[in-house]
Amino acid sequence: MTRLPLIIITFITFVFATGCSRNNFSLTIKHYAGAAGLTLIYQLDENGLQIDTNCDLEDCKQKTIYSRAFSRSESDSILNFLNSLHLDTLKSLYQTKGVLDGLVTRLKFGKGLFSLQSSTFENFNTPTTDTLFKFVDNLIPAKKFRFYTWGQDS
Repeated sequence: MTRLPLIIITFITFVFATGCSRNNFSLTIKHYAGAAGLTLIYQLDENGLQIDTNCDLEDCKQKTIYSRAFSRSESDSILNFLNSLHLDTLKSLYQTKGVLDGLVTRLKFGKGLFSLQSSTFENFNTPTTDTLFKFVDNLIPAKKFRFYTWGQDS
């Protein structure tokens, strides 16, 4: 019985140590293009943005191709925007019937320590995801790393 107060104090300390004063969030967007065998991975959190690629080829390994840090005010603004999209209301699966190959996107969004939303889009787009992908693209200065203009020169 004497361990319970120690566990509670440890938990509270952990919560504050992980950044209660800052809005913690994470967003991962994985776009997998089946025909090309290419995966684009966009990872955002309160600290910054990172873009990785991976592919289906035997010698292919995941690698980071772009990253940038966020200022505290930029991070707060991004979280406010993400909250306005109500990502937590998305269904877990959206799919276009009868299409076997194409673009599959997996979206994971977390806020704080206990909230995580995961959705998969199989050849399917929604107004919310379209808005989200354009928003993320606008965080990336170089066109060639943006989802909608992937591979095009800056």
